[in-house]
Amino acid sequence: MSARLDKVRTRLHEKGVDALLISMPENRRYLSGFTGSAGYLFISEQKAVLGTDFRYTDQATSQAPDFLGLRPQAIKQFEGLLTLQESKPKELHYVQTYFQLGTIYKKEGNTEKAREIWGRGLRLFPENKQIREALGVLEKR
Repeated sequence: MSARLDKVRTRLHEKGVDALLISMPENRRYLSGFTGSAGYLFISEQKAVLGTDFRYTDQATSQAPDFLGLRPQAIKQFEGLLTLQESKPKELHYVQTYFQLGTIYKKEGNTEKAREIWGRGLRLFPENKQIREALGVLEKR
């Protein structure tokens, strides 16, 4: 995503434009990776910010942390959530924590940590197709 953002910033500079506000979902997804149905991107030479409503907080954190400036905080929060969830009886919705944290690690280029997190999730939720597919993609590399 950063190469795409760099291209936008180059064009902003070339055209003498201070900033760009993006509302079209297709363009927002292309530039940030965020697939939610509501949100805006603000891009300037210094900042790139995703604005969305509270319904998409977790999704935005995992899909577009570079636009939130929160990737390290997101990892810390998800790790804490995993610790809490692993101390309680298993619930089906916990699988999303494993998937999202693994995805963040993968986006950081830390495929070993992504593999570890997804593996932990798959041990608890062996039928989960989403994690199984994510691990399959890593194994093909």
